[in-house]
Amino acid sequence: MHAGKLVYEFFLGAFGLGAKIGSLFSDKTRKWVEGRRNLMLHWQQELARVPNRSIRPLVWLHASSLGEFEQVWPLAEALRKAYPDMVIAVSFFSPSGYEVVRKKKLADACGYLPFDNDSTLSDFITLLNPDLVLWAKYDFWYNTLKIISKGDIPILLVSAIFREGQPFFRPWGALHRQMLGYFTHIFVQDDISCNLLKTIGLNVDILSISGDTRFDRVQSIAANWQPVPGIDAWLSGAKALVAGSTWPEDHRLLAEAMAGVAGMKLILAPHEVGKEKVAAAREIFPASIMYSQWLAGDTTTDARILIMDNVGLLSRLYKYGQLAYVGGGFSKTGVHNVLEPATYGIPVLFGPRHQKYREVGQLMEAGGGVQLQHAPQINDWIHHASVADDTWKAAAVAAKKFVQDNAGATAMLMDYIQRNRLLTRP
Repeated sequence: MHAGKLVYEFFLGAFGLGAKIGSLFSDKTRKWVEGRRNLMLHWQQELARVPNRSIRPLVWLHASSLGEFEQVWPLAEALRKAYPDMVIAVSFFSPSGYEVVRKKKLADACGYLPFDNDSTLSDFITLLNPDLVLWAKYDFWYNTLKIISKGDIPILLVSAIFREGQPFFRPWGALHRQMLGYFTHIFVQDDISCNLLKTIGLNVDILSISGDTRFDRVQSIAANWQPVPGIDAWLSGAKALVAGSTWPEDHRLLAEAMAGVAGMKLILAPHEVGKEKVAAAREIFPASIMYSQWLAGDTTTDARILIMDNVGLLSRLYKYGQLAYVGGGFSKTGVHNVLEPATYGIPVLFGPRHQKYREVGQLMEAGGGVQLQHAPQINDWIHHASVADDTWKAAAVAAKKFVQDNAGATAMLMDYIQRNRLLTRP
């Protein structure tokens, strides 16, 4: 075993131990640990419910969390239309994606990915027996990818993006470079990523610049939009700022901005909606009402701030706004998904920490995104949106056009799959 593999195995052991300890203090980590207990039994039960499983082609989608799932789901929807008999199995590394997809029943089978040093890993892949594997963006696991590759199963890396400084491009990153070689084809978002991969000698025949499937995803959501219960009634004709995937840093900034504003309502969708997190948000916004309260019949309030205490509605909520604020830009996480609001043709505001997400900078260059530093900037944009002035109109048009101009990655991936007959059994 070479040094890189030894270090990797040590990392896996340390990670697993850290997760067990962390589960004592974190609900999210506890779900991660508990979700992997009796994991093979869970997957056996999931697949047993699929009619005629043994004679139907199976596509396995893997995503780290919900955000990455959004990058493979447009392709899965297109595949289901082209191959109606196909089975879709989705695995996740983290709880956020798993819980949403399970509740919405988007896949035929859904569960956690076994940890990379799990003794049942080979049995798990044999149980799935996929005809095609779609890997979203990143979440590289050496043992998992190696076992899939040994089974001569085609693996496509979808909407990948690479940056200088990642292990693949460092002298000590041989193990990571080896992982890239396990993919049948790598579809990257841009030429920067493609050129970086060329510098490490990756076979150019397995590289394609496809763009980001999330553009297709958000367009599909907008085209098939459905109202969110209770929102129209709460707005009662008022204009709204919709703030999504927000963190405490964002809440303080928004509270300061809203204190000096009349007429505009705020729909706040925090990134984390556990009881403690929602309670903390309500402390910052004392004159607010929770969405669950409103739906339960508390319609007497004149609160101008609605706090969403559930998940899975954000991509539809943005349509109610004249203005969007996307959280994370003032915390270590970085800005979340700016494409979800942009597709509805509204200006998108966010904080300064977005360097890891190229689409954010591109949205700014296109004129549809605005980087903030202080609360008064939010006040300025609330004014622009309230009167729908030329500044607001130009940014709104630019945001929608940005999404439209960058759609099409799904069609390119579909062409590759069909041209190479990856779902046609001999």
